[in-house]
Amino acid sequence: MTFIDAIKAGFKNFANFKGTASRSEFWYWVLFTTLLNLVLSQIDALAGIGSTGMGLSSIASLVLFIPNISIIFRRLHDAGFSGWLYAINLVPFAAAAWLAVTFVTEYQASALPVEPGAMGAAITEFATTQSGPIADAILAGDFNGSASAFFTLLFTGVAVVVASIFFYTRKTKTAEQGNKYAGATAPQLYDGGTTS
Repeated sequence: MTFIDAIKAGFKNFANFKGTASRSEFWYWVLFTTLLNLVLSQIDALAGIGSTGMGLSSIASLVLFIPNISIIFRRLHDAGFSGWLYAINLVPFAAAAWLAVTFVTEYQASALPVEPGAMGAAITEFATTQSGPIADAILAGDFNGSASAFFTLLFTGVAVVVASIFFYTRKTKTAEQGNKYAGATAPQLYDGGTTS
């Protein structure tokens, strides 16, 4: 499949979560969306929109949200996996929520200031100088639970990236090789230009 064929297939199958997408179709689509986002981000920057508003890159990301998930599902199907394996990406978000809850709980239990202004000043001081009351509380062991939650978040994030690369780069698994998705019930809406 060529670059142009992959883009056409991505748009014509924008909501097709059944069927398969070859490695070339998937990676050409990733290349297309990355290049599009880079170009539109530059246009946003030149127009002065940047991160202050809803620029062209943000609109493109919203428009391409469903097609991106669709092609990921079809790529996972092509490799012989369920498309729902994509939900593995939620694990780091759960770890981040655990980190936030643990940090807030430990922060409130410590002797650190809880007034919004004082808390903000303490966080800013720690972020800029790595000293102050938060640094003292860390050295005293008040945030050991947050440290373990942070390392869990770090580990799950790296593990998900490695797993995603593994799943997305797998060779096509045919029906003869046991891929139950290879002959999916939903027909491909675009065949790469091989028929009229």
